[in-house]
Amino acid sequence: MGAHAATAAMDHVSVGVLIKSLVKRHPEYIDSLNAFSETPRFSLDQYQMQRDPGETGEEYQGRVDLFK
Repeated sequence: MGAHAATAAMDHVSVGVLIKSLVKRHPEYIDSLNAFSETPRFSLDQYQMQRDPGETGEEYQGRVDLFK
């Protein structure tokens, strides 16, 4: 059984219906990829770590240094 046939069987549809569905949804998939590429990258630049209760200055600095 080929990959398309196995996937279609898992979804309880024919290979033709599966392919038609994929072709119809492809523009939506491309749009979502383009939207993702425009999303700002994640950054910790503005993050300020909170101190743990009872943590020494040296321990705190050691944790902060893990993110540099």
